[in-house]
Amino acid sequence: MTTRPTVVRQSELLHQLVLDRNTMEALGRIELLWMYPQSHRVLGFICKSGLIGPKKLVFKLAQLDAWGSSGIFTRSQPEETDLSRVKQLESLIGHEVWSNGGDRVGNITDCLFNLQTGAISQYLLVVSRWGGVSRDVYQLPPGQILSFGNKRTLITATTAKSLALYRGGVEHSLTNFKTSLQEDYGQAVQELKSLGQQAKKPGNPGQEAGRDPGGAVSGNSPIPGSKRAGPRTNLGGVDPRPASPSSSIG
Repeated sequence: MTTRPTVVRQSELLHQLVLDRNTMEALGRIELLWMYPQSHRVLGFICKSGLIGPKKLVFKLAQLDAWGSSGIFTRSQPEETDLSRVKQLESLIGHEVWSNGGDRVGNITDCLFNLQTGAISQYLLVVSRWGGVSRDVYQLPPGQILSFGNKRTLITATTAKSLALYRGGVEHSLTNFKTSLQEDYGQAVQELKSLGQQAKKPGNPGQEAGRDPGGAVSGNSPIPGSKRAGPRTNLGGVDPRPASPSSSIG
């Protein structure tokens, strides 16, 4: 087990195994969080005991002792409740979000809250684009909520346009990839320009008239000792002109 973090997403607690710290007895798994939307706080969590049956266990947030990768430890005994009471609990999770301009903005799917105080710092709002292919997640501060009902939450049109991005979807990934390619292309162009400018500087090797950088005779330069200029074919260092009749063999 590790010490519990300070701020977590409510979805990270869902389905976690709950163990009694004193008896090490498994009490079930977390089914949902007990919230109070009027003050934007998490008060505790509801644990489902067994595969079937109406029995539910209610834990206050202060009873959460430690949270690890395999489950959580609780201390002191929980209270029992039933399904009918659980269904009466309120939450903004799953709400549609609308602006006061009459536009549907997205859906609240999660929230960030402090494990020690229960205060919700951000609701996470999913905005679908491209027919649902791209799903961007934005942060909605509780203070920006005007009102809410059983299924919908209202914010201003100004708030809807200024939401901070929490996690980008496909569209943002493609945009970042395009930006990276443009930056790489721009850098490559600058490097080529720099190399070209260096090659044109006076005194640079290979800039003498009629000679290439390797010291070879250029294609339009006359062959030394010949009466007329002619094209020179590069045959790997072998002179293509026929040998003189007076040349000796051996």
